[in-house]
Amino acid sequence: QLLNQTELDVWQAYYDLQTAASSVASTANLVKSATEIAATRHASDILEVVYTNIAQGQLVGRTEVAVAWEIERTIREAGFPALSFEPIVASGAHGALPHAEPRDVAIERGALVVVDIGAQGESGYCSDCTRTFAAGGAPDPAAAEDYALVLSAQLAGLGAVRPGAIGGNVDATAREVID
Repeated sequence: QLLNQTELDVWQAYYDLQTAASSVASTANLVKSATEIAATRHASDILEVVYTNIAQGQLVGRTEVAVAWEIERTIREAGFPALSFEPIVASGAHGALPHAEPRDVAIERGALVVVDIGAQGESGYCSDCTRTFAAGGAPDPAAAEDYALVLSAQLAGLGAVRPGAIGGNVDATAREVID
């Protein structure tokens, strides 16, 4: 059954209200208070512990799923009530996929391994951090070159971060390096 004009007008007004509310909420979250920053920093602290464990541990021969499970266990045993999202552990070409899911595949020596994790603190604030590791030693030269390019872009973006900076401008600064 088709909607009449009054029903269409009501739905359009509802949509316009939702769009406006979303815009206001997004703008309100652009600048964080000292309390919000501290809560996010707390949720980030555990990630340094996890990444140190990965860097000092053995990736070669372990499955992506096993590494992801160890990450989750470490975060939860540290007292965090939840993860920000399911851990991403992706080796080799699989690491190029956004939001890749860990596979029951062994990580090979020399593979680049992308690990994207986050923890949620008691406050509800979440952390999110991505790192790339070379499993068992140096990656092949082509992978090392790609990594260096991405690192240059990241450093350019970090150089653009300052109080009041707009996220889109920081992103554009980083993308210019790759483009």
